[in-house]
Amino acid sequence: MRTCVMVAEGDPTLADVVTETFASNEYEVKLTPTFESAVTELERSAPDVLLVADDLSGGRGLELCRKARQAAGQNRAPAIVFLTREPGIKQPSGLTSCVDLWLRRPVDPIELESAVERLLQRKRRNDPANPLTKLPGPAALKREIDRRRDAAESYSVCVFRFAAVPMTVFRKKHGELRYTAMLKQAARTVLGCAVAVGGKDAFVAHCGTADRPELVAVVGQAGSKELCEAVCEEFAAAAELLHEARERQDGYMVVPGETGDMSRVPLVTLESETSNETAQAQSSGSSSRPGASSE
Repeated sequence: MRTCVMVAEGDPTLADVVTETFASNEYEVKLTPTFESAVTELERSAPDVLLVADDLSGGRGLELCRKARQAAGQNRAPAIVFLTREPGIKQPSGLTSCVDLWLRRPVDPIELESAVERLLQRKRRNDPANPLTKLPGPAALKREIDRRRDAAESYSVCVFRFAAVPMTVFRKKHGELRYTAMLKQAARTVLGCAVAVGGKDAFVAHCGTADRPELVAVVGQAGSKELCEAVCEEFAAAAELLHEARERQDGYMVVPGETGDMSRVPLVTLESETSNETAQAQSSGSSSRPGASSE
């Protein structure tokens, strides 16, 4: 998949320079000449890199950067390069939470390409995806929760885990390949339901350990109950297909017990926990541990 570079720039000359700089099979360039068109494009999809003029037609570039940070859901916050104005304008002395780098006009193409690559490399280091589920990990989850707290948003954290005994039996009986398929199916179910319930603001991460994985979804408080019910119901139906035909027919797995007798173990399911955090609680300094049930 090509790296998406969104360019919010009204100067045709500079826009052409940036487009030519990233004109290769490795990049996809999306050009938005005004503040309004840039906001519309951000609502459609999240870019990997955002190049912004500080003075756009219809709004300030810094405000657009803030909107990009707020809009960053499951696609994570994009790396942002801020293109400053003419040399007579004083360059800001430091960075902000939504600006990674300030570049002064006229922009040098080599410097720009090098800066973007550095930001992308840093983004990849900070947001390593789980190799099995392709979901972001604990560090990205922490940043997402911190972002929502900073914005005083009310949200819910829903944690999904395999029912321990059925999964232990399933893994021992059917092997690692079938277990991996079950984990991937769980990840797809949680992500799909989270997006359906929470929209583009939903965030899903892969946490926990290799033997006890956790799929953590962050959504608005109003959707937490609906999300948990939808995930558990949809996964139960999908998980049946990974069991043997006889197990699907019987509705349970048969394994030797400790005394040598055959025991019946339920099919694999997901269990959920939910914690809620309100904007009022955040502003007063209290916090909730992701995964701790408040119900």
